[in-house]
Amino acid sequence: MSDKLESAVVDAVVNANFKNLAEAGAFYASLSMRDAVESQRRMQEIGNNAAGQLLKTMNEMDSAEANALVKANTGFDRSSQSHDIAKVANELSAAVANAQILSKIAQSTRPETGAG
Repeated sequence: MSDKLESAVVDAVVNANFKNLAEAGAFYASLSMRDAVESQRRMQEIGNNAAGQLLKTMNEMDSAEANALVKANTGFDRSSQSHDIAKVANELSAAVANAQILSKIAQSTRPETGAG
């Protein structure tokens, strides 16, 4: 057996190694670009979630804050407002009952009298 490699084999190995080295830059640049895009997508998703949570907290109001705003704007606290609401509801139901009575009266015919 000969210790020497054939020149065709050596040339094929040299060409394969050269091709790998030549293509490595493009391969790793592509890999790096893909990783950068995926990282950007993840950061965009985190930003979207953070913005959503911030908007949610800005649009929600707890009951203590709502009561404080109502009291500051109207001068009434919750208990007096509940009393006012009950009073208005009673007045409204009385008005509806009166309207129903009047509509029943308007629908009925007048009773006949002796005049003919």
